[in-house]
Amino acid sequence: MTTPTPTLSLSDQARNHLNQMHIVYTGQSDDDYHFTVTHDGVEYSPVYNGVEKAWQCACDGFDTAQGACLHTEAVKLWRQQARSGNGQASPPPPQTADHRKPPKPKAIAKDKETPADTTEQETPPAAAKGNRRKPKTPGPTSAFPTPASGVTGWTKEIAEALLAPFAPEMVGWKAQATTKDGSRAMAVAYVDARAVADRLDATVGPENWSDQYAVLGEQRTPNGQEYVVACRLTVLGVTKEDVGSGEDHKAAYSDAFKRAAVRYGVARYLYSLDKQWVAYDAQKRQLKEMPALPAWAVPA
Repeated sequence: MTTPTPTLSLSDQARNHLNQMHIVYTGQSDDDYHFTVTHDGVEYSPVYNGVEKAWQCACDGFDTAQGACLHTEAVKLWRQQARSGNGQASPPPPQTADHRKPPKPKAIAKDKETPADTTEQETPPAAAKGNRRKPKTPGPTSAFPTPASGVTGWTKEIAEALLAPFAPEMVGWKAQATTKDGSRAMAVAYVDARAVADRLDATVGPENWSDQYAVLGEQRTPNGQEYVVACRLTVLGVTKEDVGSGEDHKAAYSDAFKRAAVRYGVARYLYSLDKQWVAYDAQKRQLKEMPALPAWAVPA
């Protein structure tokens, strides 16, 4: 009687073939993280969705029931090696806030933070994408910092790491107010929500923080209608909450997430920067020049 040969799981198959594969993280589009897996001279393109936390691959072997195939499992192993320092792979995509559009909420009011009085401030600029200079998109190394591992509780080192300034290329600038003639604007600094998620991953590890959201309602502003969202951010068992707003649900979720992270010290230093008035293009609704960060606001 012959003993049946056990069927290897996809994970075991991937482990057996991993050394024969060349895996590369190729970039991000919206909430999708793209990879290429070259195996036996054929290139495959698995994709990880940070919102759905699910994998897709166009190969014939992709199992829709499991949401996996040889190539997605290989990328997972590749990421695990990067976490442990046993490979040259980039770590996994950072956890992202759930930006799925919730039901339309009832209108409520919300107190807004107002900037400090200044002699030049007159009116807030009209809402427009051109008002902001987005932070530069980091390359794969910056986009996927090595996640922390083995973190079990709060320490002085963790608190200091969360408070640390971001690299200058990760900091963007936006116009918060303009003069009456529209020739100058007060520039304020900000960081992208993904940079904040990266900081949490790199400092405490993806498994040691989580976020929850509640849509509070809508509010009218000088720039039109905005959505208001609350974020409850839990880091190493400690939960803090803040409220954000935006012209759409996704912007409101991101704003709430960043504000909650500030309560742990992430990007809090940006609030201590001196207000700077710079040349402003009222027609294009964008800053003509970008302020320079002081030496204390740049990593050593």
